[in-house]
Amino acid sequence: MISDSRLESLAESAKIELIGKDKVSFKKDLDKLIKSFDILKDVETTDIKPMINVHDYRNVFRDDKVENNDYNKNQEVALRNAPNKKEGFILVPKIME
Repeated sequence: MISDSRLESLAESAKIELIGKDKVSFKKDLDKLIKSFDILKDVETTDIKPMINVHDYRNVFRDDKVENNDYNKNQEVALRNAPNKKEGFILVPKIME
């Protein structure tokens, strides 16, 4: 069974206030939850590999390719929508001193 001090610590961490009957009810519910996980102690996991995800997803990578478009061919076109530019470069606000 969960101790009162542990329950108060959990409530404080969760930023909830437990008073009177709520405290008793929450404590009972939390004990039930913790006991439900005791079933996992009996599961044989010796030959089971750890896994990160239940799905067998793989990252799909592609080669980086330079595309032929107006931005690659003409610096003026690339800078057309830049709000601030100087000598062929885009000016951005300074972020470090």
